[in-house]
Amino acid sequence: MGLSKGCQVVVSKGSDSPAIWMSPATFQAPWHRQVMPSLLLLLASCKPFPCAEGELLLNDGSCSGSQDSGDTADTTLPIDWVLLEGDCSVGELPADPIVERSNIFLNQEQPGVSPFAEVVDLDKRGDLLLGVGQGGLLPYDVSDPDNPEFLGFYPEQMGRYYKVEFVSETRIVVSHRDRGVELVSMDDPSAPRTLSILDGKGFEGLLVHEGLVYVTQRGQGIVVLDPSSDTLTEVTQLGGLTSPWEMSKPMDGVAYVADAALGLVPVDLSTPSSPKLGEPVPVSDGGALHVAAADGFVYMSLGSAGVGIFETSDPMAPTLVAQVPTGGSATMAWADDGLLWVGDNKGVAVFDVSDPTEPLNQARELTEQFALAMYSEGDRGYVGDWNYMRILDLDRSVQAPHLEMPGDSFILPEDGGDKLLSIRNMGNAPLVLRGAASAVEGLQVYASSEVLESGEEGWIKLSYAGGAGMEGSVCVSSNDPDEATIDFAVEAGVDDPFIGQPAPDFVLQDLDGKSYKLSDQLGHPVVLAYFATW
Repeated sequence: MGLSKGCQVVVSKGSDSPAIWMSPATFQAPWHRQVMPSLLLLLASCKPFPCAEGELLLNDGSCSGSQDSGDTADTTLPIDWVLLEGDCSVGELPADPIVERSNIFLNQEQPGVSPFAEVVDLDKRGDLLLGVGQGGLLPYDVSDPDNPEFLGFYPEQMGRYYKVEFVSETRIVVSHRDRGVELVSMDDPSAPRTLSILDGKGFEGLLVHEGLVYVTQRGQGIVVLDPSSDTLTEVTQLGGLTSPWEMSKPMDGVAYVADAALGLVPVDLSTPSSPKLGEPVPVSDGGALHVAAADGFVYMSLGSAGVGIFETSDPMAPTLVAQVPTGGSATMAWADDGLLWVGDNKGVAVFDVSDPTEPLNQARELTEQFALAMYSEGDRGYVGDWNYMRILDLDRSVQAPHLEMPGDSFILPEDGGDKLLSIRNMGNAPLVLRGAASAVEGLQVYASSEVLESGEEGWIKLSYAGGAGMEGSVCVSSNDPDEATIDFAVEAGVDDPFIGQPAPDFVLQDLDGKSYKLSDQLGHPVVLAYFATW
């Protein structure tokens, strides 16, 4: 089992059986595709470990020294550090380019509604917005974006839905990765009805084209279904894919598959009932998660690597022309009307892609939880934010900065020293760092620059004089209208009751019922991935 790229690993030695606590900072995939946001990596007799005590093992195999994950920029060049002082007071702020029209908590406290929604996909036709996930099918009338009307909960017939796609005004198709594909009537959106179910496993991405339904199947390829006569009938199957998570709308008779193992795979649909795969285009960074196509370009979410943009002058041989970081782990992207909307584990990022080869920061909006689902129409974005449904409007005329930082908790050298934190301006106007305040004696906060232009990266340096164990907080203020002050915790020399202690011996069963005893794994790395099994 491998580790997710972008994870930060805190190493603590001092015992014969050291423990490593790994918390995913950024994922290549939505958490439900890999693990819950808590992983415990226990190593027994793990010598030799390549890094010194307290260092982090980075993705490229190097050691981080005193830096945290996210500290990837070149700091060997001299930096004229600026001391940030003050009391974190907030001055005049610019307007926020993104206006929230509505924010609905989906855990409806009413009979018959799932207590946990977890929206993972969205689709829209007219004023009808559909969300799917663990909570089933959630239809909304969004004719009034300020007051969307919840039309009624539809519990899934097969378990947890994964993707949804309109077949017609009154028919939709939904997929379940491990149980099949379902055709549902929306004649009455408040009372959906199952019409047909095709049993099977590994069904994920959906595309409706020329009256046919295309379903990507994990470890297989594409299954083509005919939904006419209100029955899902298999037309043909196409192999050659490995981990196909999503399939785009076609352009010029060619659709595109985001395959986590193969990369971007073109699919010739010139004969709709007989698709043909083209040569995959591998991606060197991140993993292919979601793909959208618009105006001759393809946009593919790459997890921690952001979004890759491909031109399609040769539709069967797309070429990477740009790659843009989103500030988090990009899971879903939509392009429309010169804008690229991206959902990730931290928020929603919007880019101006009127020239897709040079995407420009437009705005960034923090989310309540995790923007797994995204759908956009021009200046409006519909966001499935875990247990929330949000409708956002973008004002393209507004100029504002957005400060991105790597985390909210940092460990400082006990004996004194510096901790570097990478920062980035994800807005479309200059970011001004106004000041900082620390509740920790002997801690000062510096910036590599007080002003960051749009898209520019910089550094925050926490300089600690050392001393006894301490815990405290630090705040940094700026002209970011979305979050004018950022507070984070710091500590040094504070003992953790678990970190560094030998793991107790135990026996666990995997999903196949096979038992494993920790002490039997001495000398081998062991990964415990805790996740829900519903």
